[in-house]
Amino acid sequence: MGSSRIRVYLSGGMHSGWRDEVIEACGRERFDFLDPRENGTRNPTEFSVINKQHIRSCDIVFAVLEDENPSGMWLACEVAFADAHGKTIILVNEKTHRYDKAPNAFASKVFRKLKDGIRLLQRFR
Repeated sequence: MGSSRIRVYLSGGMHSGWRDEVIEACGRERFDFLDPRENGTRNPTEFSVINKQHIRSCDIVFAVLEDENPSGMWLACEVAFADAHGKTIILVNEKTHRYDKAPNAFASKVFRKLKDGIRLLQRFR
């Protein structure tokens, strides 16, 4: 891995294809994506240890809180953890209920649509 590559941790729901869309749109030429789908465990304790290691080592957290995500608890924890470690956080928050806006307070930039978050990520060099 060259020093010019940007490490991006992908935080959010696991059941849709949003991660694949981000990776395809931004490409692996400039970015190293840290994808929790590749952790190799479903044990919550092991999963969170791996994710925290990824957040500590990344440059950017790209987080997506989809409207279909029932709670967003993992994402909220990861975004707050990333903020505490001084990471740049791009948050796509599709939720409209006021109680689902808590992660917004920790994000560097908040969008409502995935395509807008992707556009910002593509600008990083």
